[in-house]
Amino acid sequence: MDKRWNATSKLKDGPDTMVQDISSDGGLSAAQASLLQSLMATQTQENALAALGSDGTSTDTSSSSSTSTDFSSLLSSVLSLQSSSAGTGITSVTPSAIGTQIAQTASSLANDLQGAMYRSFNPATTPQAASQVWSSAGWGNGNVQCVAFVDGAMRQAGVTLPFAGNASDFWPSYQNQPGWQTIANGAGLPQLGDIIALAGGTSGYGHVGIVTGVQPPLNGQPGSVTFAQSNSGSPRGTLPIAPDGTVGAWPGYQVQGFIRSTL
Repeated sequence: MDKRWNATSKLKDGPDTMVQDISSDGGLSAAQASLLQSLMATQTQENALAALGSDGTSTDTSSSSSTSTDFSSLLSSVLSLQSSSAGTGITSVTPSAIGTQIAQTASSLANDLQGAMYRSFNPATTPQAASQVWSSAGWGNGNVQCVAFVDGAMRQAGVTLPFAGNASDFWPSYQNQPGWQTIANGAGLPQLGDIIALAGGTSGYGHVGIVTGVQPPLNGQPGSVTFAQSNSGSPRGTLPIAPDGTVGAWPGYQVQGFIRSTL
C-alpha cells in the first residue's frame, strides 16, 4: 500500500488510524508503517497470552521465543523497506490546513467550469468570491484564463494573491514574497494547495494551476501530481513525478516549481 494525499483525505477511526498517523508524520512509508503496526500488535498479543496462560511464575519460553522470531522478522522487513527507499531522498509532508482548504476549493470550482477549453462558468452556481474575480476586467465569462482560475480559487479560499499577471511571470514574482514559499522543481514534493507554475507554451505565456492531489514516488516507481486548471482540454491535469522528485511536463512546457502560501 502506498501513501496518497488528496483533497478529500481524512483520518478515520479504527486500526488504519495508527498507520496514517505514523506514515504522515515520519519518514516511513504507509507500507512500512503497516508492518510496524503489526510488530507492535505482536508484542501486545504476547503480553496478553502470557497473562492468561500462566500464574506469572512459569519459566516456559516457547511462546516468547516464537513471538520474538515474529518480532525480529517484522523489524527486519521494516528496516529493509526503509533502506530500499532511503536513496531517493523523497519524503511526503502532511498538507497544511490552508493548503487543504485551497485544494478542496479549487477541486470544487473545477467542477463549475464548462464550455470551450473550460473557460466559462455559471454565475448562478459559482461561489461569489470566485465569480467576482472571474467576471472582473480582463477576464469575463468565456475567458477564464488559467491565472483567473487560480486567483478566483485562492480568493474563494480566503487567500489574496499579491501578484496575478501572466502565468509565465508567477515564478519570478513570488521569489522572496512575504507569506509565500517557492519550491523549485525537484527540490521537494508538491503539497495540496500549491500553485504549480509552468514556463513555455505556444505563445510563451506559461500555465498555472492548483495542486489537488499528490502521489509520491515509492520504491523507485514514479508518482504523480494532479491539479485543477482552466483554459485547457480538461479542468484537471496530471503530470508524472520521477523517482528523484522531478515533475515532468507536457511538450513545450517546463515545470518551474511550486508556490505555497504560508499565511
